[in-house]
Formats: sequence, C-alpha cells, structure tokens
Amino acid sequence: MGAPDWKARIDGITGESVLIEYKGQNAAARVSWYRAKNRYYEAVAIAMPMNSGIAMVAFGEEFVESYVVNINTLELFFTSIRSGGARLPNAVKSFRGTCVPAGNLSR
Repeated sequence: MGAPDWKARIDGITGESVLIEYKGQNAAARVSWYRAKNRYYEAVAIAMPMNSGIAMVAFGEEFVESYVVNINTLELFFTSIRSGGARLPNAVKSFRGTCVPAGNLSR
C-alpha cells in the first residue's frame, strides 16, 4: 500500500482568528472562531497544561479537534479530523498560527 499524496491547499482559513479561553485544569476551556470580527463557531474543550503551554481537545458531532498553544513561541497548532461515512469523506485539516495575547478578553 502506498502513502497518500498529501498536498497543502488553501481552504479559506486566511484572515480568521481564534480566541482560546483557558481557566485552569478544573474548568472547561472554550475555543471561539471569528471571521471579520464575528464569531461563527464555538467549542468547549478539555484542556491540560504542558511544559510549553496548553493542550486542548474538543469533541464534536462530526469532528475531533486538537489545539496546542506553545506559550514560549506564541504559536497555535490546530488539527481537525473527521471520520467520514456515507455522506461525507474522511478529512484532516491542520495549521500553525501566531498567537497574540487577548488582553482583558482572557480574564
């Protein structure tokens, strides 16, 4: 069996922003996605601290999403996996972005 032919493709995520709300291990984390300053998606996630930052996993009806925030480098690593079926095929989406502290939005 050969490996799949993985190629990066533009998918419209450019210009979007992600707000991560992490309040510690004993509280649910929240991830909000914005386009043109309008929130269009929100997920509740399980979050755990790491030596380099925070790891979060959000479970949806069709997707499992993982977010890793590296505090040292101010980077966000995102991966979304959909297990396909009769209606939709399998899908994997992944990206890396630069973090900007949200100031008082995170308090």
